[in-house]
Amino acid sequence: MNEIDITLFLQQFAGLAPVMHLLSFLGQEEFYIVLIPMVYFVFSRTLGIRMLMLLLISTGLNILLKLAFHMPRPYWVDPRVQAFAIELTYGMPSGHAEISAAIGFLLAFMVRKPRITILIGVLVFLVGVSRVFLGVHFASDVLVGWVLGVLTAWLFVSIAPSAERWLMRSQVNLALGAGGVAALGLICIGLLVQASIAPSQDPQAWAQYNQEARRLNEVGTVAGLLIGSVIAYGMVKQPLFIDDKMLYRLTAMPTIKPLSSQMRWVQFAISVLGGFALWMGLRAIFPRDPELLGLFFRILRYALVALWMLWLTPRLIKRK
Repeated sequence: MNEIDITLFLQQFAGLAPVMHLLSFLGQEEFYIVLIPMVYFVFSRTLGIRMLMLLLISTGLNILLKLAFHMPRPYWVDPRVQAFAIELTYGMPSGHAEISAAIGFLLAFMVRKPRITILIGVLVFLVGVSRVFLGVHFASDVLVGWVLGVLTAWLFVSIAPSAERWLMRSQVNLALGAGGVAALGLICIGLLVQASIAPSQDPQAWAQYNQEARRLNEVGTVAGLLIGSVIAYGMVKQPLFIDDKMLYRLTAMPTIKPLSSQMRWVQFAISVLGGFALWMGLRAIFPRDPELLGLFFRILRYALVALWMLWLTPRLIKRK
């Protein structure tokens, strides 16, 4: 049985399409725009900011590998495969599988409860299956995504505590510079990979599907969120991963107390509603072409979304 046969076998159960779309949503950008602010504002700033940083690292790696491999999706190459979803970027490795595996590993590592770990593992597996069912990934794309996600998360959890201690000791300008260099580095690497594959033309059969495949849209997304996050860090002048209770203890200011549970949920709601408004509104008015101009405005759009969520939203709810 080859990989197309696996997809065709799964697609025999076409009635499962709504369930598979729901599972696939657990790996999409819109899901994380809700999940990460909820964790950050309501449950744990430490976990929330770690999830954001790991999401950016995993997404950046995925974008670069997609461009470097420039491999097709199943429905691009075999008319028997039904496209339950449309994707206009390259397929290898699966971003949904990689990101869900990475975030799932981080959550399981930090929560450390067997039942939750099992639940996360099942969900990550089903997200990968959903991408094969929908006809947008070969099984090998998903397998590679899972492996990359777990390896990236394992390296991240090994390094994160040391990185956070460094941020606590470092000058704000140094941290801002490091974030800016990382964002610029990602853009430069993306441009280099894009240029390196330019001489290699895709088969004509893919032409109707891959119009967006070689654009650097997602590079702009990651760079913008990273830039917005480090600017927010500089403006609040304290590490974003410090929880309210920890801040209360460190500052020894009894007049500044942690927010109540209800107000944390209010912060979350304001963050998400405002973030979605910026995300959709600026997408409607910012230009996409020419590509480099569109890349600039995409970076600006996502930087503003990050600033809204990490800097401006907390300022709207004053501690007493």
